[in-house]
Amino acid sequence: MAKDNKLKQVITKVIVRILIWCVSTLRYDRNQRPTKPCIVALWHEDISTACRFFSNYDAVTLASPSRDAENLSVPVLIANNITLLRYTASKPDLATQGIYKMLQFKGNYCLGLTIDGPTGPRRQAKAGVLILAARLGIPLYACRFSYRHFRLKSSWDKTKIPLPFTKIHAHISEPILLNRKSNIRSELAKLDKLMLELGDD
Repeated sequence: MAKDNKLKQVITKVIVRILIWCVSTLRYDRNQRPTKPCIVALWHEDISTACRFFSNYDAVTLASPSRDAENLSVPVLIANNITLLRYTASKPDLATQGIYKMLQFKGNYCLGLTIDGPTGPRRQAKAGVLILAARLGIPLYACRFSYRHFRLKSSWDKTKIPLPFTKIHAHISEPILLNRKSNIRSELAKLDKLMLELGDD
């Protein structure tokens, strides 16, 4: 049993190193990035590519307490200079706890959220990003990416792994402006539809 765990750890480390290298080779147009301060809504499957696209851009995101995140996502985020706001499972409503930490964060930053994470369902947006945008009063952008990739079909989000040296094409919506009087339920349905319209892969 101990040998199996050690082998899994070694394999995971190798995968992470390959993924970090692969992400570092990606090419993209910096001029496509939205104006700060802003909030960016992403699908969880695009997290690796988003790390590269928003690297060195004063980007901030939430770090899930899940083991998968600690083993795979977090090292890639750190390698791309993404600031992490960690939250724990000590409270039952992780989304509320995470949003609270975001609200405490001040500055001219790009706040990124995987709106179907951390555990799905896949490509079903959660309301947290809209609540956050309404409270902070800064623009929200829906964001998708197209690029050559393969998928990890065994993962809940069917994670997209970019091929080395691929050119990233970002698809970013017009700014979505919300306030405390916004109808979150109605806006959530619009966001879900918008995210699907931005990409069809």
